[in-house]
Amino acid sequence: MKGKSCMAAKIEFTLIQKPLNILINFAHFNSNMLYWYTYLVLVYVFRAIFKRAFFNGVPHLEPGKPVIIAANHTNAFLDAVLIAAQVNRSINFLVRSDVFNTAVKRFFLHALHQIPIYRQRDGRDALTKNEETFKKVYELLEQNRVIMIFPEADCFPIKRLRPLKKGTARMAFGVMDKNNWDFEPYILPVGINYTHHTKLRTEVMVGFDKPISIKDYEDLYKENPAKATNQLTQDISEGIKRQLIHIPEHLESISEQLLTVYRSNLLYNSINWRRDDNSRLSEEKMLIDKVIETATKDDVKLAEIKEKATKYFQILAKQNLTDKAFWAAANSKKVNLATYLFAPIFFPVYLLIKPIWNYINRFVEQKIKKEEFKLSLKMGLTIGFYQVFILIG
Repeated sequence: MKGKSCMAAKIEFTLIQKPLNILINFAHFNSNMLYWYTYLVLVYVFRAIFKRAFFNGVPHLEPGKPVIIAANHTNAFLDAVLIAAQVNRSINFLVRSDVFNTAVKRFFLHALHQIPIYRQRDGRDALTKNEETFKKVYELLEQNRVIMIFPEADCFPIKRLRPLKKGTARMAFGVMDKNNWDFEPYILPVGINYTHHTKLRTEVMVGFDKPISIKDYEDLYKENPAKATNQLTQDISEGIKRQLIHIPEHLESISEQLLTVYRSNLLYNSINWRRDDNSRLSEEKMLIDKVIETATKDDVKLAEIKEKATKYFQILAKQNLTDKAFWAAANSKKVNLATYLFAPIFFPVYLLIKPIWNYINRFVEQKIKKEEFKLSLKMGLTIGFYQVFILIG
């Protein structure tokens, strides 16, 4: 009887476990399928969201290397997907825990490789829950996976890097400790720059800095863990800043005015949407560095520049003009041959898409108060309309 009951139990276990394994594998397959389908959709949606995009130093991430991507955070979930769509490997994202507040959200967030990270404001159990999160991150890195984190912790639509939290460094050293430093992950700092944080058809510049080897900090960490954590955090910050247009708060107004004038005189081929170079980012950084230098060394000159810029934009406003329209007319910009050739295709598509953009823009501006969510939601709604067109087609 005992043998018979064991056999029955084994059969029962097999009957339950086999369908369960199939279900788990199917869910895993659909999870990856949803991730890569979203990846492909984003490649095309970005062309609708952004008028122009510049990418500098996009890496080819080797499959056998564990990587932590650390970036500034100004535009909700748009920041994450913008980077993810540029690299050749799937990414696991650390995101704030409060978005995992319903079963449906949890399903889709997990399917898109999202991992909850808890903050002190999430309650007294936050640190305990983060132990599980860190354990999951260590496991993924040990499997040579890619992790993305935003070390500023919160999201604000500003053009400067805020002080970084130390969680990224602690996570990096935690996985090294766990593996007795016989492990070679690296951190990849990334800077994301939007010409306008909330507008459709804006421009974006994304810069990937040089990778930081965590193993290089082994001696310092073993000597003084706190000092090593501070040093790595500082090095990550400097890496992001090298790829960022960092505008001090007290110089925001004049910097934006000068950047507007600079951009109005740029000539680009409208067909070539994506550019893989750092010239645009370098030039804008040089302009802001000059503004900072002038503010530091010559207050009188800066005051004169502010006065002239303010007067110029006041005159434009009275004439109901923009700087871009003024310079386009003044320079008599020519339309290239490609624009004429593709006009029969682009114009009907523009007539179809423009009302949708206008509706999305009005809806988000009226309903969403937080600036950091606006462009991300505009992108999400654009994806939704894109899916409707596919179904209709």
